[in-house]
Amino acid sequence: MPPHSLSDWKVILPYWLSEEKWRAFAMLGGIIGLSFLYVRTAVWFGKWNQSFFDAMFAFRAQDCLSLLPSYLLMATLSSAIYVFQVYLTQVLSMRWRLWNTRVYLRQYLSNETYYRLEHGQEQADNPDQRIADDLSQMTIWTLKLGLDAIQAVTTLISFSIVLWDMAAHCPSAGMAMPFIFPAICFSALFWQPCLRL
Repeated sequence: MPPHSLSDWKVILPYWLSEEKWRAFAMLGGIIGLSFLYVRTAVWFGKWNQSFFDAMFAFRAQDCLSLLPSYLLMATLSSAIYVFQVYLTQVLSMRWRLWNTRVYLRQYLSNETYYRLEHGQEQADNPDQRIADDLSQMTIWTLKLGLDAIQAVTTLISFSIVLWDMAAHCPSAGMAMPFIFPAICFSALFWQPCLRL
């Protein structure tokens, strides 16, 4: 993979400054908002698990059964949020890719650039295919990395607040405080890669 430089921004930024910028920013804002909601549902599931297992270990079957409808509702909501987030991400990626393809193909076909690329001193094999493939990969990976980073930070902050709140109710919280932040950072860095194994 080639090293990244400031020239990468010359490919990434023009779409976000183009005539489609408002629609693109609206979709990106919707995706980020859905990401926040998805993390919020994950926090809710953590609290629900606590209530459910507390009731189960206390042999309160009625309480366990009364928690199930809210779980089903939140599971449906969480799934809908995730599906809509993926849908919006793919639509944004396709619109970005289409805009970039139009711009770069116009440049490729103007002033006999295509001829110079194929027969000039700096020959390139299948430049039109490379333009399409590279732009596709760039849009997909830029969105994926950016949105994953936002979701990771959101998750870290949300669950840090939950852990900090739990530590406040712990009798030995004073002794545990120095270990909480490193534990949170460790879990944020290694939890997702471990799940993929």
